[in-house]
Amino acid sequence: MPSRLEVLVCAGGACVSSHSREVREELGRQIDARGLAGEVRIIETGCMGPCEHGPLVLVYPEGVMYKGVAVADVGEIAQEHFLKGRVVSRLLFRSEEADRIIRDKRSIPFFEKQV
Repeated sequence: MPSRLEVLVCAGGACVSSHSREVREELGRQIDARGLAGEVRIIETGCMGPCEHGPLVLVYPEGVMYKGVAVADVGEIAQEHFLKGRVVSRLLFRSEEADRIIRDKRSIPFFEKQV
């Protein structure tokens, strides 16, 4: 059975130095604790690009990219996003020019002109 969500955790050098491996481990614990192991799959990736914002966590199929994720944030992401379907806005990128939260990875300035 395919997963309902795929959670990509950056394992590039900058994210690893910002504790992305600990974030990944906590994601596994929080997913198991909520009975979501069959629905949510964790995938470790290479560098995702905007290294200064790590650790980065990208959730598909929505394409929601969380930045600066700490181990302490993981329970909230699992509860609100994975279980209830509500994105954790405080961990999203923000457009300083437009003063708006950016929910979709493709709209983040780093990515928006890439094909």
